[in-house]
Amino acid sequence: MVIVTLETPLSAFPSDICRPPLLAPAARDLAARAPDLAQHVLTEPAADATGGTAGPDGHAAAVCPDLRTVSDDITLWLGVLSGDVPAAEHTPGFRARGAVHAARRVPLEEALLLQHACVDVITRALTARLAGVTPRAGRAGIARLVDALALAALRPATAAFAAGYRDAARAASAGAPGSPGAPARPPFAWCLAAGPGGRAEEQSLQRFRAANPQALIVTTGPGNTSGGSFTAYTAFTAFTHDHPAVPDGLGPCGIVPVEDGDTTRAARRAAIAAVLARHHGLGHLDTRQAGPLLAALDLTHQEREAFLTSCLGPLHNSARHRHLLETLEAYLAHNLCTTAAARSLYVHRHTFAYRMRSVRALTGLDPDRPYHRLRAELALLMSRVHGSPAVPRQRTAAA
Repeated sequence: MVIVTLETPLSAFPSDICRPPLLAPAARDLAARAPDLAQHVLTEPAADATGGTAGPDGHAAAVCPDLRTVSDDITLWLGVLSGDVPAAEHTPGFRARGAVHAARRVPLEEALLLQHACVDVITRALTARLAGVTPRAGRAGIARLVDALALAALRPATAAFAAGYRDAARAASAGAPGSPGAPARPPFAWCLAAGPGGRAEEQSLQRFRAANPQALIVTTGPGNTSGGSFTAYTAFTAFTHDHPAVPDGLGPCGIVPVEDGDTTRAARRAAIAAVLARHHGLGHLDTRQAGPLLAALDLTHQEREAFLTSCLGPLHNSARHRHLLETLEAYLAHNLCTTAAARSLYVHRHTFAYRMRSVRALTGLDPDRPYHRLRAELALLMSRVHGSPAVPRQRTAAA
């Protein structure tokens, strides 16, 4: 067994792995998948430390870099590991990456953690690829080799990264908001939320970035690996100074203004609008179309639970009555048509009518009456909205 340290020579490892013709092509192949690897870095649970929210002035206090920024980081790391980036260019390259993160206002310690996350994702991907072409070497031995190579590069790279970050931050401090002679930076005025949309979300995010190059974008959602490839189930929230441009193919999204600098509330209501847009089959939902509805759905937990309990009674939070809740939802969705609603649930219309009698008896609701129907529609929308993982939880009472 080989004990790996930073001084361990490559000759201590199986020769067929150490040959550049194997390691370099593996790293080059991964470079073509840099956006996939970056997406995985951003959506891993370990990346939560870099995912912040915008401050009350509309600027990011701790912002997760967008896909393009992390993809460029990974491309540089892979170039170093493959040998395509000459040793003389390592320090300037990582200094430049540090400056990019400083410009995006990511705290230095979080930007450095992100570099470690990039290296972790890269080493796992390289190990999987090399194990497939050199099975006799053993996955554990390959992992030790790849880790040793990454660790040898990590210390000087992060030192250069931090130096570039600090230099860029000092250079920008003279022009920072609030400093003498600095131009005032306007607060963010609009918030857009989209997703989750599965695999296609990566392309959607790239299209949105191209249409809104000045947008501040925060991505959220879990990532996973399957068969050696990375997939993601991601939602994103974007803040812009002007009304955001919505590119074709973005999918259902919500757009709301940032009022009084409250970016937290704007992000939550934009996510609510995105859920409503998806539910009703709309391309996007603008606050100008449904502002009062969004405010009505954005209640505190206590207010929401009180309303849902008073409206739905035992149908709320009861697995036993889940079929009755689905029955009520189908009845409203098909404009009170028993035949169409029963067909959508694949039940006989007499069975459906019996279920609706049970709904009326348990809740006191009569959906055929306009006021009762309004309350039922609002309760079902509220349940759907706050059951979505894309909607941020409210921490304080809505204004």
